[in-house]
Amino acid sequence: MDNALRGTQREKTIKLFEKIEECKTCIMYGIQTIETFAPEETIITKINGDYRQFEDRVKTVRHYIDGH
Repeated sequence: MDNALRGTQREKTIKLFEKIEECKTCIMYGIQTIETFAPEETIITKINGDYRQFEDRVKTVRHYIDGH
């Protein structure tokens, strides 16, 4: 079975992915804002770790899109 993204499916997937990338910018801004107000290092470490996991998953999806 061929799972390649084609035509409209590919275009919609790319548009959705572009919105996700815009969200990454907003999330990063939010993290920077939290860092200015949250004195606890453990909170910042957890947030940054969660963001890195999110970013890794986004990169995996992008790699899949670019490969198809």
